[in-house]
Amino acid sequence: MWIATSSGAQTLGATPNATVTGALTVNVDNLSPATQYFVVCRARDEAQNRDTNKVEKSATTSDDATPPTFAGIDTSSFDETNRTLNLTWLAATDDRTAQNQIVYDVYQRVNGANFDFTKPPLVTSAPGATSIDISGLPSNATLGWVVRARDEALNDDNNVVQVNGTTLVSYALDIQPIFSKNCAVVGCHVSGNPTGGMSLSSAVSYGNIVNVTSSYMGLKRIDPTVPVDTSASYLLRKTQTVSAPFAGNPMPAPGTGNSLTDDDKTKLLLWVQQKAPNN
Repeated sequence: MWIATSSGAQTLGATPNATVTGALTVNVDNLSPATQYFVVCRARDEAQNRDTNKVEKSATTSDDATPPTFAGIDTSSFDETNRTLNLTWLAATDDRTAQNQIVYDVYQRVNGANFDFTKPPLVTSAPGATSIDISGLPSNATLGWVVRARDEALNDDNNVVQVNGTTLVSYALDIQPIFSKNCAVVGCHVSGNPTGGMSLSSAVSYGNIVNVTSSYMGLKRIDPTVPVDTSASYLLRKTQTVSAPFAGNPMPAPGTGNSLTDDDKTKLLLWVQQKAPNN
């Protein structure tokens, strides 16, 4: 997409002012207030072939260049296990936009990355809202959030009030995929006649391992009551490198051709250390 301040003045062979992939809309920031802009948008394929249309649209930016006055996040409630978040704030004020028309953009950073306020926010509130609920946060991640107020002229305030939280390993997102790939395979821990009577198929796996006693030494397959002792949970003995005995093969069995990565082992260990939640 190319932009100019007069009709037909776009430099169509130069680097575009904005590019998006697979999207039908684009936001362009840092335009001058009270200015008419003329825009041409062209499609480009993976071979860098670009169409040649000259369809031009125009729009005039508002003369409102003053952002809202906003103090940022006021309170927060974070659930590390279920990966949900509630944020609240006191309503912003603006010289032109009514309070019930101001919206609030939530920005998120992941695992120490910097906030990038030039990119689209994680989520935007309804106009006039003073709280927002967010679910489906990334698992096993250190996260941070900033909320900024935006008026009808698309001016954002620049507060950096931040809250943080760290989510736990997720059984559904992190642990079950390890079992499904490496253990719940034909001839091993699949429903029907599973090895050791333990099916690790997704529908039944949690109930077959947590607080369930194995056939070896009376150990529980996963014992969340002693999460710091890797030898107390028999499944960890079979999957981790620990100086504790077990019967038969390690997991996954060598005959499957599968093996756990260091990341797999770390996630399993962290999940048990976090008391093996069914999340």
